[in-house]
Amino acid sequence: MMKRVISLTLILVLWVALVSMSVTAAQNLDTASTWARDGIAEAIGKGFVPADIQSDYQDTITRAEFCRMAVKWVEYALDKDIEAVLTAKGLSRDKNPFTDTDDLNILAAYVLGITAGTGEGRFSPDGYITREQAATMIMNTCRTIGWGWSEDVVYTEMPLPFYDIDAASDWARRGISFVQIHCIMSGTGNNNFSSKAVYTREQSIVTFNNIRPLPPAQGKIIYYYDDASWDQREFDDFGREWKATTYNPGGSVKFWYVNEYDDFGNVKATVYDYSNAIAYSFEIEYDANGRSEKYTRYHPDGSIDYWHLNEYDDDGNLTRMTVFNPDGSTSGRVEFKDGRTYKNTTYNPDGSVMYEDTFD
Repeated sequence: MMKRVISLTLILVLWVALVSMSVTAAQNLDTASTWARDGIAEAIGKGFVPADIQSDYQDTITRAEFCRMAVKWVEYALDKDIEAVLTAKGLSRDKNPFTDTDDLNILAAYVLGITAGTGEGRFSPDGYITREQAATMIMNTCRTIGWGWSEDVVYTEMPLPFYDIDAASDWARRGISFVQIHCIMSGTGNNNFSSKAVYTREQSIVTFNNIRPLPPAQGKIIYYYDDASWDQREFDDFGREWKATTYNPGGSVKFWYVNEYDDFGNVKATVYDYSNAIAYSFEIEYDANGRSEKYTRYHPDGSIDYWHLNEYDDDGNLTRMTVFNPDGSTSGRVEFKDGRTYKNTTYNPDGSVMYEDTFD
């Protein structure tokens, strides 16, 4: 009889605990805006929302909280814990560049290239995130796993449908364009983006939940140009561009290419002309931070046409691109400063300088 009483008591305790948890969850969702509740519930079900931000959803999210969720989303998307992700990419968070945090998730986000510090060795974990910062960090998170990212797309040149886009920082335009064309973030109403406005917990959760297995329009994005030509880009189940076709104004095919990816996210593209003959192919290899490190272009017969290496500074800015001939000799070098070309050097076959241009 005593065993039965204990068993019934235990069942009652567990039932009360479960009911309590359900009530708490419902109360937590009550703190969210009506428009955000379905997205938050779905995101929590996917498992990438840290428990400590599953409440007070309309509060401003901190830099630390956003980074923790970005790392959790990477784990969810790749179905691996973050240690396995870092190991696969050859990265380590053993060296801490910050004096104001030792949060392992922040360090993981830092070495993955998702986030950076705020200067002078600080991360400012309790600082707020603006909408343009959120857009940039979302883009970097997607880039980490190869979702929807293409080195061939110059996102800074994409037209943005926001009246207030001139208020955005120059460095943020690429991220804003990325999240806009992939329908991850939208505006704040009246065709504004409000780049300097702070981001909230509920906005952040819904934003991460908007990163779907396929981009919008059933995996296709079409870009229209002023001359009535257009590009159609198609994506695989991981959100990676696998085929792109450029059309002439009349609708005939100008050229098209297909991408193949290896296990490390490196891509090889084969470009075909209008007659479906191979025009050329190229291969892009990425470094541990997801940046384009080496580009190799091949002739139709598979022999190397040329290749180039990219170098970056500590902040991730491209500083130098060196072009090589098939035999490994240097063909040219382009150097960058503040995001612009400031020196262009062309070399003779013997290695001497043929000419050199410097730009203001």
